[in-house]
Amino acid sequence: MSNGGKMLKVRVQGSDFLQFAARIHREALEAAEIVKKEMAKKGIESNCGVHHMYVTDRPLDGRRHYHRISAYDRSFIGRVEKDLGDWSRYQNNAHEKALRLMWKHKTHGHLTSRQSANRDAGEYAGAIIIPGVDHPVLGDNLTFLSSFSGFPEDYDEMFCYVHAELLELRTSSETNKTVLDLASRANANWPFMLIRGMAN
Repeated sequence: MSNGGKMLKVRVQGSDFLQFAARIHREALEAAEIVKKEMAKKGIESNCGVHHMYVTDRPLDGRRHYHRISAYDRSFIGRVEKDLGDWSRYQNNAHEKALRLMWKHKTHGHLTSRQSANRDAGEYAGAIIIPGVDHPVLGDNLTFLSSFSGFPEDYDEMFCYVHAELLELRTSSETNKTVLDLASRANANWPFMLIRGMAN
């Protein structure tokens, strides 16, 4: 695959890739159900959202080298009961979080869109970077980016972590280490720990 005049080493063709792309959607549906159960414990209801996933082997070269691996026709999770305005808003928010994180990861080493969130400007948490993944289908030493919009922003981010674990892109111990490290840096009270325990 050519991107920006260079060849990406990510393998994004063939039947194995198509099977993985389908798995992304299946696990996204499962992750959404897990997170909705967590929200229900707090009396929060939300039925839908939009998920984007990208991969690159050169995350510090900028956003033009990220390849989207979640199919557009499968990015929508759940249902919109009122109108398509929600779909458009969630799509735009998921896209904004992803692009912002691509840039902030390159310039500041950010691992989540929470680190650059500006709610007054409509810029929210809900996207994460998953670096250093050796993937049996796509290749070695890859960086994945997952972005979700549709739930309250803490739960958008929870979705991304749960989804990454369901895809076996990271372990629960890796997730918790990242969350605790970011929480300590931000002096924040993160609402979701031990995510693998939710999925069991």
